[in-house]
Amino acid sequence: MILKKNILLASTLVGCILLSCDKDFIEVGTNVIGQPNFELDKDDQATVVAYNKALGYVQSNNVDLVPFGTYNHTAFEKVTTHYVTQVELPATGLSTAFNTGFQLPVVKNVVLYVPYFSKRVSTENENSTYSLDSIFGTDSKYKLNVYENGYLLRDLLPPNFTDPQPFFSNQFNEFFQVRRGSDAQGNSIVLGQRLNNSNKPEQNDAFSFSKEEIRIVKTDDEGVETTTRFTPGIWMDLNKDFFQKKIVDGFVQGNLSNPNVFKNYFRGILFHLENSSEDPNPNQLNMINFRGGRITITYDDWVPKIGSDPIEYEKREKEMILTLTGNNTVFMETISTNPTYANAINNPNTTLGDEKLYLKGGAGSMAIIELFGRDGNGLSQELTDYKDKNWLINEANLTFFVDRDAMQNSREPNRILLYDLDNNNVIVDYSLDQTTNPTNPKFNKSTFGGIIRRVDNRGFSYKIRLTTHIRNILRDNKANVRLGLVVTENVNNINLSQFQNTTTNRRIPTSSVIHPFGTILYGNNTTTNDKKLKLEIFYTKL
Repeated sequence: MILKKNILLASTLVGCILLSCDKDFIEVGTNVIGQPNFELDKDDQATVVAYNKALGYVQSNNVDLVPFGTYNHTAFEKVTTHYVTQVELPATGLSTAFNTGFQLPVVKNVVLYVPYFSKRVSTENENSTYSLDSIFGTDSKYKLNVYENGYLLRDLLPPNFTDPQPFFSNQFNEFFQVRRGSDAQGNSIVLGQRLNNSNKPEQNDAFSFSKEEIRIVKTDDEGVETTTRFTPGIWMDLNKDFFQKKIVDGFVQGNLSNPNVFKNYFRGILFHLENSSEDPNPNQLNMINFRGGRITITYDDWVPKIGSDPIEYEKREKEMILTLTGNNTVFMETISTNPTYANAINNPNTTLGDEKLYLKGGAGSMAIIELFGRDGNGLSQELTDYKDKNWLINEANLTFFVDRDAMQNSREPNRILLYDLDNNNVIVDYSLDQTTNPTNPKFNKSTFGGIIRRVDNRGFSYKIRLTTHIRNILRDNKANVRLGLVVTENVNNINLSQFQNTTTNRRIPTSSVIHPFGTILYGNNTTTNDKKLKLEIFYTKL
């Protein structure tokens, strides 16, 4: 179909345009400003080859969000995640945290709290009701074990210690084998008892992602009760004897003297998930910001009474808060549940392209897209022919159609991302798009696209515009690079992570590594012609 756009300009401007070359035309959005009666045509004959790539294990450290739980994505695989994080000392006041002049402080209780993403639904009699955001699947129960981490999460990679240290999604066993816990006296020992040793099963053996408000009631020495309220989150009591020895005794021994000494002495916290006896097949995943968590140590200290002579000491309750910031890593244990998926990503047709494209977050899969029949250098006779056409390009896009039958009603990602795989960079259309969505920033850059289009509440297609990218290739001789296509948890996060086993320097967006879901798209090599992947170029003949 030929679309016609007539744009009237002043006669003097028209005269100038008639005498100018194509560089003098101005392209704005979907309108072409130029000589009247230009016809806008569409071309979809350019060669597109799109094929699958199994990611293998990927770098998964220093992430902001953690997909935590077990989730069975029936179209792909079953994934269980674990997590490790460093623990940070208070930024100020450490030198006076404990007064050891009279007697050692005594730890009274230790609480770990990590808030979930939640919304307050209502409040009645000061008690609030919440709903959870970013949680998927059905209500499940887990056995959650918390240990002291025994593996050093170093900042820099040996032996040169100049590059950042990567950790990968398959390294859980290396960490788990050297986990530390407590003995009967609270000493830190390898393979000791877990630290969340409460007799409340909801804190360990029957843990769930509860949406209930957390209410802590305390009674002072005069019998007055106070209630402190927290939004829903992980809440568990930790072994106070362990922290008496690890923190108070460690302070006396000089192991809390500075952050570097402390991080080697207390290497962090390891979160380990197992199936519980109450729920042998859990299927729930929660996106959690563990960096927002903290460990609160409440202790009795003895401080000098003001004005006492000779000095007398009085007991005073204090708190020390350790934050769950610093280096971290999320681990992913996967079990393949769909042999079709495994076969597709391990046997791609890199010459003709694949029938279906499997995009899966985590240690999953991506698609590689090659345009214009490119050779290893990005060149081809087809590309030369397209350059010779001297078109004025108004828009170029790739539309990916969802294979709804293959998805089997599995949960779908809201967004996919196209990037420059050869140079580990975003494409120019991403950078130029300044559109924002104030209510949901994850839908920023809507012109660039990649946002799911739903029909009957199910995913139907994703469209990505790469207009300037194609202009640059055809008109400005920019490189015809390979493009990578991945799911993305957050389009604003353009940090990149390494592949574990690769001979190239290619990277994958970190926002894909932490994405728990996937989608199955029709590729270029499909017989379903109306869903076939094509490069659409809308252009004006000069």
